[in-house]
Amino acid sequence: MIIFALNKKTFFMKKVILSIVGMLAISACYRDGGPEYNAEYFKSEVVGTWKESGYVIYDGRDKNTILDYGELVGCQTNNGYHFANDDTYNEHQYETDRDGNCSDKGEFLGTYQYDAAAKKISMTRNDGTKSELNLISVTYGEIRVRSTQNIDYDGDGKAELYVIVYKRGI
Repeated sequence: MIIFALNKKTFFMKKVILSIVGMLAISACYRDGGPEYNAEYFKSEVVGTWKESGYVIYDGRDKNTILDYGELVGCQTNNGYHFANDDTYNEHQYETDRDGNCSDKGEFLGTYQYDAAAKKISMTRNDGTKSELNLISVTYGEIRVRSTQNIDYDGDGKAELYVIVYKRGI
């Protein structure tokens, strides 16, 4: 009986070891299986589609105190970028016209460079127009961009830091 129990235990251990080896082999195939699993595919943390979703206004004096924040509604939520792995991007812009209607300003194509150390995305449209996004922070699901808007939200004579929040894939 003890010999049978040991053989049964040994047989079970062999099955467990073979299962683990099989799973490792399958996962190795997935990592090497196509471009979506290669390290170069994930060139940067900004690759993907980003839509405007909100804003944060920081006090211009200390750049830390939040004066206001909120989610965007209406026309602005259509604005966005798509950064591709091949260093190309497209940008879609919308604006509210005088009648309150949301109008499509168009889609703009070009190339971009992402400098993670400088927290900057430099873009060149196909027509030669250059622009850049100065990033406050980048996470998997959110990019915070320093806006060029010059506003004095609290009336203290010092321009505030206006940050636009982009969400991935919404």
